[in-house]
Amino acid sequence: SICQGMHYAHAHGIIHRDLKPNNIVLVETDGVEVVKVVDFGLARVLDDSAAKINQHLTRTGAVMGTLFYLSPEQCTGQRGYHRSDIYALGCMLYELIAGAAPFYSDNPIAIMQKHAAEAPPKLPARLHVPAELTGILHKALAKKPEDRYQTMHEMQADLDNLLNGHLD
Repeated sequence: SICQGMHYAHAHGIIHRDLKPNNIVLVETDGVEVVKVVDFGLARVLDDSAAKINQHLTRTGAVMGTLFYLSPEQCTGQRGYHRSDIYALGCMLYELIAGAAPFYSDNPIAIMQKHAAEAPPKLPARLHVPAELTGILHKALAKKPEDRYQTMHEMQADLDNLLNGHLD
């Protein structure tokens, strides 16, 4: 559901830039619980006309977002794009499985350095994580944006295939 919501936002030129567990909520709609992505307060609009309106809100080189979910490019002061949101979702998925964010330190700069340069820690063997899920995590958490999933739709397809037993 998160992939679907973010794919919709990305298709409309909106980059969230602060995906984290606190920005995912369950709401009841017609008696059914639905996952919603909220708090687009740090979002960036890729449309040129809208960007001109919002240009005073953010600038290149400014670090925006929550440290535990920042992409390597955001940690190095570059602009976040849709693949930055994919990285953040990978961090959330890692945390969901492992019980902790992939990178931690008491020092905010150290967390950013880890995002930029270190591979995520291996998941504990006691968790018995399927290799296919580990592959999804590695692709979502790739340091180079071009090595990540290119769209949320691609990531969703692999997650759906894994859930349905169709992933090779």
